[in-house]
Amino acid sequence: MTDFSAISPRRRAAGWAPVLAGLTLLATVVTGCGKVEGPRAGVVVTIPPLKLIAEQLLDPETPVATLLPGGVSPHAYDPLPSAVRTVAAAQVLLAVHPDVDGWVTGLQADRIWWLTDQGDDPHSWLDPVHVRDALPRLSEALCQVYESQCTSIQRRASDFALELDSLTLEATPALSGLRLVPSGVFLSAFSARFRLRPEAVIAPVEGVEPSPGDVARSIDAARVAGLVVGQAGFPELAAAEVARASGARFVRIDPLGTRPPSASYAGLLAEIIRTLTE
Repeated sequence: MTDFSAISPRRRAAGWAPVLAGLTLLATVVTGCGKVEGPRAGVVVTIPPLKLIAEQLLDPETPVATLLPGGVSPHAYDPLPSAVRTVAAAQVLLAVHPDVDGWVTGLQADRIWWLTDQGDDPHSWLDPVHVRDALPRLSEALCQVYESQCTSIQRRASDFALELDSLTLEATPALSGLRLVPSGVFLSAFSARFRLRPEAVIAPVEGVEPSPGDVARSIDAARVAGLVVGQAGFPELAAAEVARASGARFVRIDPLGTRPPSASYAGLLAEIIRTLTE
């Protein structure tokens, strides 16, 4: 099993790691050489956007599995035994940030590739420049496992970087200065990259319902911004009320790219851009 500690930050397993390790022993069959028998997903990711990024670098036949079920927030996900089995069979485990999918450290702490370091914006998977800058590290991690694909991985990473540069260059003028009131902090990295102007955040603390004061401030801000942005697939009563009370336009976006399913990472960003600017 490859150790990626030299490539990405290592995280210690949570206190319940021994329990999960026990489940792994019960749920998998190991040969005398220490290899897991049965179907193997060579690459396992925590959230769908990472799957889109990895698939753009790998040969089409290389399997990529996603741990997060549809309609579930990565902040609130509690891994099931099936996730333990999936990770046990993986050769590469890709995650975003300890504040988003830190639960993955309890599954396998020694071979995680992190998109974003501790201290950076946890929602940076929606920042195409951040993703572009991470491609050399990701290519290195994938090449360690898929040596026969390495030349292709590096070529695709170069092409992908150019695609992201082009998307950023084209989208920034359309988005720069756009005023909005998002329902949560999920657009923080996207807003910073494309120079959006969030006038307020309805629920400024991840996973905590907005207070009456938060809602009142957001209504005032939405009257100025004219746009309220909810997160598709998650409760949006507060966002809908802010839009109704302020008369602002209300749109929904899915930062995970599952509603509707995105065919590519650039497609995920393009759908968000289209929704915000139409």
